[in-house]
Amino acid sequence: MSLEMMDEHERGERVRRWLHDNSGSLLGGIAAGLLCFFGWQWWQDSSLQAVQAAATDFRALSDAAERKDVELIDTLSKSLKDNHPETAFSAMAQMQLAATRLAANDMDGALQALETAENTAQNPNLKALARLRIARVQLAAGRADDALVSVGTLPAAFRGIADEVRGDALLASGQREEAIKAYEDALTHLDPGAPTRGMVQLKLDDVGAVTDVLAGKS
Repeated sequence: MSLEMMDEHERGERVRRWLHDNSGSLLGGIAAGLLCFFGWQWWQDSSLQAVQAAATDFRALSDAAERKDVELIDTLSKSLKDNHPETAFSAMAQMQLAATRLAANDMDGALQALETAENTAQNPNLKALARLRIARVQLAAGRADDALVSVGTLPAAFRGIADEVRGDALLASGQREEAIKAYEDALTHLDPGAPTRGMVQLKLDDVGAVTDVLAGKS
């Protein structure tokens, strides 16, 4: 399945649910599971004991997220960052922390957590996922120009999703024609079965209709 078959939130949630549901297997044979998501590179640089400890902390953090235990999420994400920064669990914990802070309307805190995730992630796809979320938070914070810069650095595998965010940022900046082109690019680069295609098409239709009205077209 291509990276574009699901948006970044769905990918993150899929990983988090998988790790939570399979934590027992992770503790006994974690390498096989992690290969499915993040490859072999960071595993080679980590000891089994360290990864087991990180997996345990991440499972606890996942449970805390289900309960909306903000204090425990803060504690566990800091523990993972301080003690296991080389693992994918640390970066994912920072992204969960960012989601918690965003829910509390703490934009700066969310951006700080996402930047930490991006800077510490060893896997390029996880790093790009953090960068994409940074762009979305920047856009939500009214920083459309910064969001445009952020999506401009994403790898080709994220092209379709990046084009959508670029369209959103351009639209927020009042650049309707450029936004239309970005949404068209997104539809070109997204897989046919990508769940975000419908939303992108709606955005394109809406922007196109408004543009026609402003241009005096019937």
